[in-house]
Amino acid sequence: MDRNRKDVQNAITLETVVYHDPEMVSAPMDDELVMFSLERGMYYGLDNIASAIWQRIEQPISVANLCTTLIDDFNVDRETCQRDTLELLTWLFQQELVKIASPSN
Repeated sequence: MDRNRKDVQNAITLETVVYHDPEMVSAPMDDELVMFSLERGMYYGLDNIASAIWQRIEQPISVANLCTTLIDDFNVDRETCQRDTLELLTWLFQQELVKIASPSN
C-alpha cells in the first residue's frame, strides 16, 4: 500500500506497535550495527543507540514501551527519548526496515 508523505510521518506514534523486518541481514561492527537489505540492495549503519532500538524491536513492541526501556537503560529524559525514537522509527519505516503490527497481533 502506498502512503503519501504526511501519512508516513504520522504512521508511527507512541501507541504504534512496531517490529523490524526479519529478512534484514545484520552484523555488529565496532560500535554500530551494519545491515543489508537483500530486497532493496542497500546497506545501512546504525550507531550504538539505534542498534539498541533495533534489538528491542525484534519482537513487536509499542513505541511507548520501547521508550520506557530506553529511558531506564540510557538515562535520558522522556521527551527527548520519545522525540528521537519516533524520528528514527519513522525513518526506518520510510526505508521499509520497520513494520507496523496489525491490531490483531
